[in-house]
Amino acid sequence: MDWLRSYSGEFDSIEELQKIVDKLNVKMNTNICQGTGMSPCLLFIKEKEYLTPLPDRTVLDGYLSPHKVKVSSQQLVYFNGAQYSVDRKYIDEYVSIETFDDMLQIYYKGKLIQVHTISRNPINYTKKHYEQSISKQLAGNKDFSKVVANNLSIMDKLLDAREIVLTRNDALKSYDHMIAYLVSQESLSSWIKRFIQTLNKEERKIFYTEVSKILPYITDEEQFFAALKKSANKKELKILRVNLWGFDIMDIYNFLSQEGYDSIYQAFEKETTNYLRTYRMEMED
Repeated sequence: MDWLRSYSGEFDSIEELQKIVDKLNVKMNTNICQGTGMSPCLLFIKEKEYLTPLPDRTVLDGYLSPHKVKVSSQQLVYFNGAQYSVDRKYIDEYVSIETFDDMLQIYYKGKLIQVHTISRNPINYTKKHYEQSISKQLAGNKDFSKVVANNLSIMDKLLDAREIVLTRNDALKSYDHMIAYLVSQESLSSWIKRFIQTLNKEERKIFYTEVSKILPYITDEEQFFAALKKSANKKELKILRVNLWGFDIMDIYNFLSQEGYDSIYQAFEKETTNYLRTYRMEMED
């Protein structure tokens, strides 16, 4: 809603408002989230497998009380997709959260009670807080310190478990998969986000169709991404494959298999024939 305020007075109908909301939705879903270090559209591909009808109470608290959150029974508070620990005496109390650079500061009634480094790990305990949280379950256990060290090590590895790798085959499943795949490419991420934010729904469908029909024939992804960045144009989306094919023909980039070359030539016989004629005339001059 805060993002919409800047458009106040710029629309007169529900249809115009819907276009603005759609534009904002694309932008927000492709920007990098500070809490996770990933775009929502990328993380969604993985997390939608685990969605349940009702989210965890800590998630609700994060939405309902953005400045004050309730400490869970596990001594954790929720912030930007991750949870951070506090002393057990604050369980069921409400604390406020502030950030400074890469540090998360947690306050109780105005008093600073804990500082964490902002992390992409889903759960972040200090050793002391974790010992408090499991002390009852492991009371009298001679290997208490060993168990604590082992469990904390496992939690440190949770970040690796959240890493998402999308392949070209995954990208062909849907438009969402396609965008998540492209956004995950570091060399392309910033450009593709800016580009797709300018496309309307119909243009997005065309873009998905064109890219999905050429992806199976890519032999060099790095060169393909470079060519895609130079050839994608809103006004020429319907011949995106022709423009990409042209870069390969002129040996500016080399990323198409022979089968891919032939498939584009056959699908756009008129355009490719004209392209070759013009290219040969330029070479002769």
